[in-house]
Amino acid sequence: MGGRTLRKQVPLYLDEDQVEGLEQLASSTGETKQALLRRAVDVLLKDWEWVRKRSGAGNLHTLRKKSKS
Repeated sequence: MGGRTLRKQVPLYLDEDQVEGLEQLASSTGETKQALLRRAVDVLLKDWEWVRKRSGAGNLHTLRKKSKS
């Protein structure tokens, strides 16, 4: 096999404004859209982990309450 890394794929549907914003951000930063999306997912997962550790429960209700405020 070539040097290709196999990764799981997740379908992601964005509206036109999100796609345009992502393209502009990728263009201005020099990063790929995929790299930016992976970084955004990392931020969300770290935030969820912080909330889960802090609450001791690890349920999504705690994360929803935190993100709405």
